[in-house]
Amino acid sequence: TVSEHVDGNNDHKCDICGGNASVHTDANNDHNCDVCGAPVSEHIDINDDDKCDICGDDLSTGGGGGGGGSSKPASKPVKVVNPFVDVHTGDYFYNAVLWAVEKGIITGVTATQFAPYDACTRAQMVTMLWRALGSPAPKSTTTPFTDLVKGAYYYDAVLWGTENGLIKGTSETTFSPEKTISRSETVTFLWRSAGASKATSSSVFSDVDAGAYYYDAVVWATKEKVTNGTSATTFSPEDPCLRGQILTLMFRHMAE
Repeated sequence: TVSEHVDGNNDHKCDICGGNASVHTDANNDHNCDVCGAPVSEHIDINDDDKCDICGDDLSTGGGGGGGGSSKPASKPVKVVNPFVDVHTGDYFYNAVLWAVEKGIITGVTATQFAPYDACTRAQMVTMLWRALGSPAPKSTTTPFTDLVKGAYYYDAVLWGTENGLIKGTSETTFSPEKTISRSETVTFLWRSAGASKATSSSVFSDVDAGAYYYDAVVWATKEKVTNGTSATTFSPEDPCLRGQILTLMFRHMAE
C-alpha cells in the first residue's frame, strides 16, 4: 500500500483509483450530504408533532425541503422482513423499500444492500414502475432505441413503457438506459402511469416553468401529495432522483 483514498472534488470517488472513498453523511441535519451536497433524506415526522425529526422544520403548512419530499413519511405498514443492512427503521424510505420487496419490485444491489442514496438510472426507474404495475408483457418485439440490449433486465419494461406512452427516449433513437434519472423525469413517468391529467391549477414552485414538459406532472404530484418539493418554493427538477426517493414517491402514489 502506497497511498490512501483521496477525494479532492468531493464526489465520493477516489481520485487515484476510482474506488469508493466515502459515503453520504449529514452531520448538520440539513438533509444534504456534507461531502458532495446531494440530497440524502426527506422530512420525517414519526411522532406527529408537525416538525421534522431530522432538521426541526415546521411541517404544519406542508413547506420545507429535503431530499425530494413530503411533510409526512411514507407510513403504510408492510408485512415483510427487511433484508437490507442499509435500510433502517425510521428512514423516510423504510416502509417504501419493504413494500417494494414484498411486491417483487426490487431485489437490491446485493442480497443485503439496497443503496438508498445511490442515484437511480432511467432503466432502473422504468423497470420498477413496470414491476409495480404487474410486469405486463409488451405487445411489440422491436424498439426504435438502438442503445438497448436485448435480453437486459430492463428490455421488456422499456418496450412496454414506450408502446403505452409512459416513457419517451432522450432522442428518436436513444433511451439512455444508464443515464441518471432526474426528479422531473421521475414524476413525469409516474404522472403518465396515472393517466396524465392536465393541470387545473398553477405550480407553487418558482423553478417549474409553465412551458416545461413536466409542468403538469409536477402540479399533479403536488396535488396528490406524492411530493411537495425540495423547499416551499422549489422542486429542483434537474436534480438526480435517488433510489430511496424514487421508491418513496412510487409508494405514496401507488400504495397509500
